[in-house]
Amino acid sequence: MSQRIDSYRPAGSPAGWSRVGDEVRRVVRLADPLLPYKARELLTALTQLALFCDGEGLPAKAEVWLSREAIERFIAVGCPQVGESTRGNYRTRLLRLREVVLGGECRTGKPAKLSASVANSPYSRTELADL
Repeated sequence: MSQRIDSYRPAGSPAGWSRVGDEVRRVVRLADPLLPYKARELLTALTQLALFCDGEGLPAKAEVWLSREAIERFIAVGCPQVGESTRGNYRTRLLRLREVVLGGECRTGKPAKLSASVANSPYSRTELADL
């Protein structure tokens, strides 16, 4: 798996990759054995976040990228080209990376909601009987 991580390059060779690539690989190599995600899933999400942060002029450090503020800003404005479910997947993966690499404390409160969908109602008595 380490060889896959070491050879990873994002599609299109984005300009900021030369600045963020080594740190992205280091973080995923560190977290890979501790998380249930495939290395490719972690690499994709973290690369997108790292390139977004690089474009914002932030340092190429996981401690900066994986701050709650950076993750939430990335989800809110940094990936408009992807759907809501992909943003949700990115957020989940990035927050799990954060927990493994930095710890899970959220000093700034609750994350922003991604949608206004209504939560599923519990099963009715009839549905429970059918089950």
